[in-house]
Amino acid sequence: MGEGLTRRSERPTVRKGPGWLARVYWHRVYALLQSPRWWIQTALVVGFWVAVGWPVYQVSVRRGLLHTALALLLVFGKAWRQAAPRTMQLVAGQYLERKLGFYRLLREMRRPPPTAPHEVHRFQADALRLIASYVRSHRADARGTEIFVNLLVPQGDELVVVARNEEHRRPRARYPRSALFAAEALEGGMTVLTGNITQEDPAARGKPYRRVLCIPVHGDAGVLGVVTIDSTRRHHCDLEADELVRYLLPYVALLGWTLEGPLATLSLASSGEGASHGK
Repeated sequence: MGEGLTRRSERPTVRKGPGWLARVYWHRVYALLQSPRWWIQTALVVGFWVAVGWPVYQVSVRRGLLHTALALLLVFGKAWRQAAPRTMQLVAGQYLERKLGFYRLLREMRRPPPTAPHEVHRFQADALRLIASYVRSHRADARGTEIFVNLLVPQGDELVVVARNEEHRRPRARYPRSALFAAEALEGGMTVLTGNITQEDPAARGKPYRRVLCIPVHGDAGVLGVVTIDSTRRHHCDLEADELVRYLLPYVALLGWTLEGPLATLSLASSGEGASHGK
């Protein structure tokens, strides 16, 4: 695979629009308000303030106000840290598991190439699971219910889903290029991020995901396909997109091997060419 495999995709094209930053933090704060864990932590802080702050107020109003300010700083500081994580949240076990999986796929690439569609599909699904594991760790999706990953390749005027990290929606689906944001990444060769698909496409309100990150898969022949990372939460990684894409590029590069030469034909064969055009 060519040297251009990673360079052109490093900085995502973020579809922002007016008031983008305010919307990002609003949706993150709104998600926190729906979190029982955040309410329990806040209740503990408030309980501490009532237990300690009231006697302080009885001694001195100035000291009481200072205590209140520190308590509020603690609450909002913790909320800010959870709403805008800047560090990579890597659990040691998941980190080692991803590294072992990555090296295993590299060893497979050194062996004779697959000769059956199901072998190519298994390789692609394993690579997508590594991507899903990384993004879920980064975005604290421990239950694996918010982040999903797909591999799409062009065929005529359509984009075909040849593999998913798990069969969370209709397998082997086909979509018109004009109906997907992934077409922009495919045609421009640049990573595209849409933080809120319903705002840009009202017809997408019925879809189970709200945010899409599209990373092109480069090869010697150009852009071969697109990895889409779907999230059920709006603006889930808008602020961390640059960092996230840089770490994901080695995993995305694995998929380019399956989309060139004879393996490209096997990839489409594994997608079931007679599949219905559903979602």
